[in-house]
Amino acid sequence: MIDLSGSVNVIYSPSGETELARLAAEVDTWSRATGVPVTLTRLSDHKDGLVAHLSATDTATTIVQVTPDVLVNLTQAKLLAAPPDDVVDPAVRACLGAAFEVDGRLWAVPKDYSLISLYRLDGQTQSTPTFMNPVYERIAPFLFAHGGGTVLDGGGGPDSRLGNLEGVRRLQSLLRAGDLVFPQTHGHHNTVAAARSGLARSALEGPWLRQEVPLAWSEESVRPLTGGDTTLALCGGWAATVGTSEAGWDLVRWLTAPDTLDRLAAGGGPRPAHRAPDHSGYRLLRPTAGARTAIWAWQSLIGRLPEDPPELLAAALSVSSTQELT
Repeated sequence: MIDLSGSVNVIYSPSGETELARLAAEVDTWSRATGVPVTLTRLSDHKDGLVAHLSATDTATTIVQVTPDVLVNLTQAKLLAAPPDDVVDPAVRACLGAAFEVDGRLWAVPKDYSLISLYRLDGQTQSTPTFMNPVYERIAPFLFAHGGGTVLDGGGGPDSRLGNLEGVRRLQSLLRAGDLVFPQTHGHHNTVAAARSGLARSALEGPWLRQEVPLAWSEESVRPLTGGDTTLALCGGWAATVGTSEAGWDLVRWLTAPDTLDRLAAGGGPRPAHRAPDHSGYRLLRPTAGARTAIWAWQSLIGRLPEDPPELLAAALSVSSTQELT
């Protein structure tokens, strides 16, 4: 029986207006059904600012939208409660590996993943170079396609180094050939600006690009570009603060249920993490950290990445512990 005596606070990160409207609608549906009031708060600084915000406010029964890279700071500050076992489907849990784990314990429930895909201008048969944001989410497909990854997605350590090496070599070869270019500064807005201005004839981006450059882009699999069969690059989830009531966990269950995720994903939004596209089973998730944590190995390399020794870059990405990322 859900405790209806309190309320639930929801803190979410900046995102597209369509996605936010759908999230608000799902929260409202749950609130009406249970009678539990819900307050929605949009936090602009959802990385460093999240710890400060939670530390300075009353966080009783607060659920928080997170990516794996922010969990270390949140758990070190003793702000989070681990989810009860029944909140995460065992089949989903088995796929997660080390994502959302700190010190071997799970701290968040996966809510979505983003497919990084290759977009081409409609009607263009020659559409190179590809415009690519030099942030980790855009580099990850090259690593995953060859069996690499980082410790933050359960793929770090010596066993991932060979896959990372091959992924880095593939990326470097495209850069050297001029088939792939970085913008001068990284960020999603640079890709959008390049698409609108005609600078980019193709782009490696997520599904939200279709909404920001309407009628201009067609989506293709990133497989031919990476040399592999994976496009998965980012995973988000819901965590809860210390002292969260059963009502808060029930809202997490609602927001991460397969049917809810399907509704949130309609029209090109983040794809549900729970089911394969044909609903035949559970997709093997390979979520990674966002740019804040894993980009450290790449941030100083913008502009000279094609010439750097691939062995050095592969080793930097193949760390065995999150402590090596700080």
